[in-house]
Amino acid sequence: MAFQPQNNPIGIDTSPSSLVSVRVVDIILDATHPDWERMGGWDSLGTVFYVEAKEKGVYNSGQGPRHLQSARPLFQNQKFYPLIDEIIIIFSGLTKEVYQETSSNTVSGT
Repeated sequence: MAFQPQNNPIGIDTSPSSLVSVRVVDIILDATHPDWERMGGWDSLGTVFYVEAKEKGVYNSGQGPRHLQSARPLFQNQKFYPLIDEIIIIFSGLTKEVYQETSSNTVSGT
């Protein structure tokens, strides 16, 4: 049975429609991965590149994972990574862009 909180103070969408099944195409496991630096160096450890689960066979391995969507582990301290071609569940969350200042939301310091 799924748990759906009545009040969500942190603003993350926990509805079942926000969960998506995807198929892992590639994963960054160490510094030898070609996208290690581009995805953030040590911050990229565990990043998976994926396609929708129903798109099996659509991925063209000759193009590399650079054009695919990526997802990072929810908990960076847990080192249980999926296998290539494994189906995992992902959801949307905040990105590091949430910390960038915008001209409309600037707060002056004292």
